Amino acid sequence: MLIRRPKLTTCQSIRKLFVQSFFLSLIFNHVLAIDSTTEKDSTKTLETTNTQPVQSSSNAVPTPEKLDNAENQYPRLKELLLPYRATYDILDGDKSVGVASRSLLPSQEAWILKQETEIQRWYYKYSFTESSTFTIEDNKLYPQKYESKINRSFKENRTTISQFDWDKKIERGERNNKTWTLELPNQVFDQLSYQFFLRNKAQLKSRKERLHLTYKGELESYIFVNEGIESVETPLGKLETILWTQQPKFKHDKVMHLWLAPTLNYLPVQISQFRGSEKEGTIRLKSIKWFE
Repeated sequence: MLIRRPKLTTCQSIRKLFVQSFFLSLIFNHVLAIDSTTEKDSTKTLETTNTQPVQSSSNAVPTPEKLDNAENQYPRLKELLLPYRATYDILDGDKSVGVASRSLLPSQEAWILKQETEIQRWYYKYSFTESSTFTIEDNKLYPQKYESKINRSFKENRTTISQFDWDKKIERGERNNKTWTLELPNQVFDQLSYQFFLRNKAQLKSRKERLHLTYKGELESYIFVNEGIESVETPLGKLETILWTQQPKFKHDKVMHLWLAPTLNYLPVQISQFRGSEKEGTIRLKSIKWFE
């Protein structure tokens, strides 16, 4: 029996769901700063790529080293550099329609933040993987490499790779055989690394931040506002969070809302994408494992 591809008119809810789920690529791909960075004298337990992190015996945040440099403009930077693996539910309303995972692990003198997303419903399958490698030097975050891969039913797969040359202040990128070279300002983030920046600014009680990101060979500017404390119900219990909201340039722009939990080292507990007043999708923290 031949199984025909269903007509779009009969799959609108499915297509809408997976268009909405594409917000995951935007979450780390449209704005947030990479949860990874490193200094040469970062924690001794994170020195080599081949050394596997030791899993903590509980979900409690491990106690990080104290930062000795009083002049460091990121006084709690090392406290954010704790390796972890976390899982998230992908929600359509209150219904789980898929899973996402994130990990932060050391790699030589850098850190790698990786995000994987997968949704499958009937004839449709969608997966999105992205990673960001970056370093910290002179109290600034420097993206080194960004990669993303999108695989989805009925559509062409997409691959994006960006390499950052900070000596020349340029980004070289490729997306499905199209290449670009982009001049960079002094402070810029890839589509993941802005999350780390917002995590740090949340702990410093910053109220408003303007970020510059690279996106497919162009520089884009985003404004995030700290809306204060808000509680979020999760499988881990009710968590107090700091809510960052992206400010739209135009009325119908897609924007991100991020809930960061101080008790979980300012990790994202929940991220939602909105278009106007309509929520298009949400991921919510399900579990987390810390490594020492």
